[in-house]
Amino acid sequence: MSSLLRRLSGVLAWMALVAAALLPVWLFLTYFPQRIGGLPLQQTDSFIARMPLDLRLGAMLVSAVPLAFSLWAWLSAYRLFRLYAVGEVYSLMALRRLRQIALALLAVAVSGLIADPLVTLFVTWNTGFNRPLGLIVPGFSPDMHVLLLSFRIGAQHTLTFQFGFGPAYDLFKAAAVFIAAKVMEDAGRVSAENAAFV
Repeated sequence: MSSLLRRLSGVLAWMALVAAALLPVWLFLTYFPQRIGGLPLQQTDSFIARMPLDLRLGAMLVSAVPLAFSLWAWLSAYRLFRLYAVGEVYSLMALRRLRQIALALLAVAVSGLIADPLVTLFVTWNTGFNRPLGLIVPGFSPDMHVLLLSFRIGAQHTLTFQFGFGPAYDLFKAAAVFIAAKVMEDAGRVSAENAAFV
């Protein structure tokens, strides 16, 4: 491995570590928006600030599940790039780290599919949407390329499911990385066994 690739791997390792460190900060600022110089840090600042504390905490805890898997992915990426930085590219440990990233990405995609509707339930708990009970409200978000289905539950509760290319693409990426890592891990194991016989 060239020295340039080793240096780039070291830079990517530290970038992954910074991203991992910023995830909890981002989660906190999403549900407890702050202002810097009078400017809100989030566009949803005023809406979320008006939510009752218990609903904000509930939504934050639900959002923390996919975020925890994202944190695992970033920390695994940090460890993988640290291995690359010292020249361990095809070691079993490097391949295991790659597989951990794939598993974490898969967990992010699956937990996100479950968490997103639950977060909408918390966010809409007391917002006063006036939709008939049980009405399915389909919508299409062109910027996210997703079909939204909203269900009215009770007097003022809405549960929204998102169906689209984003979650399906995330699942595909995670599965592809996992399979590639597993194939490379099996090939590395066979190579190590063959080297032991020579």
